[in-house]
Amino acid sequence: MTVADLGTFADIVTEISGWETGLAERACRAAAAERRIERLAEVPAGVWPALARSRRR
Repeated sequence: MTVADLGTFADIVTEISGWETGLAERACRAAAAERRIERLAEVPAGVWPALARSRRR
């Protein structure tokens, strides 16, 4: 399963922000490679580390 829609990716990242960091990182990595968050202000700060480690920012 992958996240194909760019808008959906930001919504999903927002929802997983409360997850344990390792799980959030795995979820970010599961998205289509071209899905990225361009502005960190789009998602909660708690998920930023997972985005950085999964190279989605």
